[in-house]
Amino acid sequence: MMNSENPREGRAAPLPHRLLTAVLAVAALLLGAGAVVVGTAGRANAVLEGTVTPSQTSGQLTDVPMFASASVSAGCPEGFQSGVGVFVLVGGAERVLTLPIRDGGPYDAPFDLTMPSLYPLSRWIDPANADGNYEIRVRCLPASGTASTHFFAFPIQVTGTTWSVVQADPAETTLRLALDPADQVIISRPYTLTATVTPAEAEGLVRFTAASRELGTARVENGRAELRINAASTPGTTTVAAAFTPADPTAFAPSSTTPVDYATVEEPGIEVRDENEDVIADNPVLAPGQRLVVTARGFRPGETVEVTLTGSEAGFPDVAAPEGTVAEHGITLPEDLADGEYTLTLTGATSGTAVPFPFTVGESDGADEGADQGGDQGADEGTDEGADAGTDEGADEGADSGADQGADAGGGGDAGIGGALDGGASGDSGSSGGVGPRGPLASTGAGLTGVGVLAALLVGTGALVVRRAHTAGRLRAFGHAPRD
Repeated sequence: MMNSENPREGRAAPLPHRLLTAVLAVAALLLGAGAVVVGTAGRANAVLEGTVTPSQTSGQLTDVPMFASASVSAGCPEGFQSGVGVFVLVGGAERVLTLPIRDGGPYDAPFDLTMPSLYPLSRWIDPANADGNYEIRVRCLPASGTASTHFFAFPIQVTGTTWSVVQADPAETTLRLALDPADQVIISRPYTLTATVTPAEAEGLVRFTAASRELGTARVENGRAELRINAASTPGTTTVAAAFTPADPTAFAPSSTTPVDYATVEEPGIEVRDENEDVIADNPVLAPGQRLVVTARGFRPGETVEVTLTGSEAGFPDVAAPEGTVAEHGITLPEDLADGEYTLTLTGATSGTAVPFPFTVGESDGADEGADQGGDQGADEGTDEGADAGTDEGADEGADSGADQGADAGGGGDAGIGGALDGGASGDSGSSGGVGPRGPLASTGAGLTGVGVLAALLVGTGALVVRRAHTAGRLRAFGHAPRD
């Protein structure tokens, strides 16, 4: 007799259709993610260098997806660039938040991802016991096989039913301020403020101020910000400072400088008057015990000014410069000052500004030297002038006397030559009337006189020779020789 029992008896009952579908979906999800990671170790030095910036920085634990999108600043390692998955680390184990994301691959460079909807944080984190910090990971996936151990990460903080991104502490910065010229500047002149930011990678703006007044702003470039402006038109003091505002406050912290004392001053200068209120010229000759009235400018307003005299051990009291000027300050020179050069100097005790006033006691070397040179030159010129005049006059008189004597002694022949010679001798004796070097004009006159004497001598000699030759009958062209 046939067994009437159900032929399927003894077999396992089939799973319901819906349950089977769910199991298959979860299995596919886990295979796509690489493996079930429940109980896997934490970061284990697998975190990649790069930052994840989600589109939302806070939300509810029940939000699906947790955030809409995110930007990652670096690419995945080679062999694991086919896709990415998003997980939350809970109790040392990674819990999946999305299906594998592959529509943006290959992920070999910085990339953006769009979060598909799968699970909220509340699936893995119990709101009743949720407060604390957690880590969100973007893991790099291969085309198939085991998931990479490398991932990008960012921290979140859960409080009650909400989550928020934990902002990493920004890097500290330091700011240093320098001014050129340092300490003080002359009124209305330009000066430069330079702020140096460390680290140099920090970008942003630097704001410069004087007391509560803004001087201007400058952008940081390669760790430096510079501003060049004109100083105030009146003397005064202030405090200058700088403040750095980072372009990315999550990466770098702001910083500022301590205020720096700075002053605007007048152009340094000095005016000295005597007891009659007459202005004393530069580098004067003064007398021991002389009373001076001094006005000096160029100091920091309100500073103390020291008075010194080089070359003297005499002491002088300090004086104030309320507006940066020592006004009409009386100073009496020591009675025991010896002849020589001295410098009266007023020096600012704070600024170091020194205003000198050089002078001489006794007759200056320059005056003596000028007098000596003038006397010598006058004596030389007088001697030369007298010598030249005497020489010219003696030469002229001698020449005239010789010419006259030659003409009187006989118009030709030996007598004429003798007269010319006598005239030349007389000219020589006449030249002794002057003493000293001859100038160009005297030399020219003496030369002309010599030429005249020589010409007369030649003419007389020629006439004598012709006459004797004719007498001897050797010159026929002049007729027969005279008979005795």
